[in-house]
Amino acid sequence: MRADGEITKNYFLNKTTEIEARLKMIEDELAKLKPHEQKETKPCDLDERIAIFKFFLMQSIYPSDDGNIPEDIIRAFVSKIIVHESSFDWY
Repeated sequence: MRADGEITKNYFLNKTTEIEARLKMIEDELAKLKPHEQKETKPCDLDERIAIFKFFLMQSIYPSDDGNIPEDIIRAFVSKIIVHESSFDWY
C-alpha cells in the first residue's frame, strides 16, 4: 500500500512501530508459556553412587514389599513420570 501511494510514509512508519511492539509483546508472552528446560541434577558423588548400586542389588535379591524407595534411587533411574487419571508412566 505504501508503494502504491495508498498510505503515507508517516502512517506506514507509525503502523510498523506499533506492530513491531505488539509482536515483541506476543513473543515475550509466548516465551513465558513454553516449558522451561529441566535443570540437570548435580551428579552423585562416589559414595552416593555406591549406595544406589547397593540398594539396587539388594532389591534385586530381596525385593521390598513396603514400596518405599529412596529418592536417590528414583532420581538415578527415572527421568520423568507422567500422571494419568488412573495410572502413572515411568520413564
